[in-house]
Amino acid sequence: MYIEFYLPPERGGLLPHQVRNRISVELRNWATKHNISYKEKTVKLIHRITFDDDRYYVFFNLTWHPPGQQHWWRDYRIIRDLNNKI
Repeated sequence: MYIEFYLPPERGGLLPHQVRNRISVELRNWATKHNISYKEKTVKLIHRITFDDDRYYVFFNLTWHPPGQQHWWRDYRIIRDLNNKI
């Protein structure tokens, strides 16, 4: 299971690596606040997040509210494909 953020070629004037960096910063803040460890990996235009405990995916979905109005921070999917691990 993992969380997938799509990094479009350009969104709101930001390039994919800039969007990824902003997501990473907000994710680090969220994880520190809730004392949750995670792993990140970017493959092409997909940024993936994994947790050690499956309960954190539901918790993430309920508590992921980064500041600002950028809708792309909320534009993610939870993938349940167990054959595709980071």
